[in-house]
Amino acid sequence: MGRGKFLRSLKQRWWLLLLLVLPVTLGTLFWTVYSPAKFEAFMTLADRRPTDIGQTVLYQDELIGRAVNDQEIRVLNLANTIGSYTVLKTAYDELVQTQILDQKKEDEIDFVNDVKVNPLRGTEYLQVSYVADNPKTARSVIDTIHKKFMSRYRQLASDISTERTKFVREQLKAAQASYNEKLQKQKEFQEAHPGGIAYDANSQALLMQLNQAKQRLAEAEGRLAVAKSQYQTAKDQLNNKDVTKPSGNVQEVMNPVWNSISDRLGQSQSTLQGLLKRYGPKHPQVVAVQRSIEEDQALLKNTERTIKVGMQPDMSPIQLDAAQAMYQAERALNGAEQDRENSLHNIAAIKGQIDQLPVVQKELASLNAELLAESDSVKNLTQKLGESLVRAAQNENPTIYMLDNPTYREVPRNTTLKTLIALFLSSIVAVSLIASLGQVDQGTYTPIEAENSLGFPVIAVLPRSSQQRLSTGAEQATALAASYQMLSTEIMAVKEKLVGPGILVAAAEPNSGRSTVAANLAISLARDGARVLLIDSDLRAPSLHTHFGLENRSGLSEILQGSATVENVVQPTGVDGLLFISAGQPPVNPVKLFHGEAIDQFVELVSKGADYIIFDSPAGSTFGDAAILAMNVQNVVLVHEAGKPPSVSEYEFHKSLERLGINVIGMVLNKARQDDCPAYQHFRRNYESTLGRYRPGSSPAALGAGDKPVRTKSEQYGATKEDDEE
Repeated sequence: MGRGKFLRSLKQRWWLLLLLVLPVTLGTLFWTVYSPAKFEAFMTLADRRPTDIGQTVLYQDELIGRAVNDQEIRVLNLANTIGSYTVLKTAYDELVQTQILDQKKEDEIDFVNDVKVNPLRGTEYLQVSYVADNPKTARSVIDTIHKKFMSRYRQLASDISTERTKFVREQLKAAQASYNEKLQKQKEFQEAHPGGIAYDANSQALLMQLNQAKQRLAEAEGRLAVAKSQYQTAKDQLNNKDVTKPSGNVQEVMNPVWNSISDRLGQSQSTLQGLLKRYGPKHPQVVAVQRSIEEDQALLKNTERTIKVGMQPDMSPIQLDAAQAMYQAERALNGAEQDRENSLHNIAAIKGQIDQLPVVQKELASLNAELLAESDSVKNLTQKLGESLVRAAQNENPTIYMLDNPTYREVPRNTTLKTLIALFLSSIVAVSLIASLGQVDQGTYTPIEAENSLGFPVIAVLPRSSQQRLSTGAEQATALAASYQMLSTEIMAVKEKLVGPGILVAAAEPNSGRSTVAANLAISLARDGARVLLIDSDLRAPSLHTHFGLENRSGLSEILQGSATVENVVQPTGVDGLLFISAGQPPVNPVKLFHGEAIDQFVELVSKGADYIIFDSPAGSTFGDAAILAMNVQNVVLVHEAGKPPSVSEYEFHKSLERLGINVIGMVLNKARQDDCPAYQHFRRNYESTLGRYRPGSSPAALGAGDKPVRTKSEQYGATKEDDEE
């Protein structure tokens, strides 16, 4: 759609713009001002770890976890936990049971959608809010959500700790039973072989080495068992929550196995320095410690110093800990297996040396070594159990920090903003609708559109006005008269091209204004100095006589039937140079009259005494009168009502005129909008006030909307027809 067509469509349908914009804008304004107040209850919280608030870190894996303890990820995971279906479903059920919420007014789906969980950008805090009509209801909803969330958070946090504590208890119980069994066996052996206690220094050194190797084996097996348990527990936890193995960003952290070996190597080196101060370098204890240091150095060399950990942004904090524990356990599992294999190799080598000792000494050394290893295993598991109990106690107190306890506030109405938004959106919708209507509107409003659609040149554009008739009294300079002067000027300009003085004013559609155009054209031509004869040849519904306030007793019908002459029926109109012949009594078949020789003789007779003869006609798409008259008159001015699309009947009527070889002078675009009529607009804006000052006492130039022409009681058929429609 072009700019001009869009602006015209907007001018034509401005009422549609008001019809849409005003109700929407005013409705939004009144609804915002007079609607009940809304209240928003909210709470602000964060998931803060010991490292965030400066607390002492008890375990090494918490330091390792700092690499993935990203603030933004924790906020998003906390939002997913609070907004989970489990938390909101349990909260909704409790609110319905306590009759805080009405299940009929707000179902479960609406409740879940009404709870808003929004991270505060740039911070570690999360805000949970709910809007209700009653402040107590909103506050109760937030309190219930907080309670259900904390319960769910504790449950998730305690799952891994509970499984870990249970496993360590079972392992400790088994280790204590094995220790008691070894102790009883050693006691019974010593009672049976009292002399076997006094073995030499070499066997003592071998026994010490064996004990150290078994201790390392026990530690490795303990770490292996704990790692397997942690790995399986964490894996089950992740499988239950449908969370995959951590992926995404990978960071390197210290390997806990490497740290353990490094710490043990440092302790052994400190022990060696103490022994060297008391004994020589070949003392059995010094030799045993040196061998242990060499073994730990070799093991440390084959162990990776750092491990890679992954970060999964879609996990909750508890699930992230489980994934980290599983990944660390997998690394610890590999290190423990390697340490176990080395310990088994060392034990086999030492046992080979012990096998060379006497049987009693060898058995006693083996029992002592096994007892010492079991004792170390019990100590290690006891320590692990204490750690698990401490972690379980920590999980009973979640690290959720409340910045704002649940409270409520009145929701701002934002009257101005909502009204402006409604005004803006309704304006866009209205303008779009008007543009769409203008796009699909096929009506002809301007001369260019009429010429493009109908194929005839437009010789005048006549405006739609409350004063459609030119006055038959004193001539007055008016906008309507100026528009008809444009038409009469065009007619006079092509006079040499006319086939005779006759001009038929015709239109295919009824109610297009043919009769009004014919009468006003005749008046305008007469006032321009021409001798004009106006003939009402519409024998179907004659109406031209009403324009001049004349009678319709006899006229064209009687002339064609031979019962009257031109001199008997011609009437003056009050306009100098203009005479009028009415239609007379409408016959049953006007076509028969127009086909006779009488019409040819009539046209030839009246053509001798007039410069222009203006003929009116009935609708060309309804009757054949117009086509027959066109063959007799030979000159036609077509009338098209502005705003209406060309119809099929109009195209057919125009084609019939072309087939008959009629001289179509041009087309008049009648009843055009004043904005589409340049002559009318220019006169009203630039000349009307100036010309009015020179003729202050003149009579009106045209009949007003309430003025009526003078009619007699003897007026015949057709006198009651509204001329403005024709």
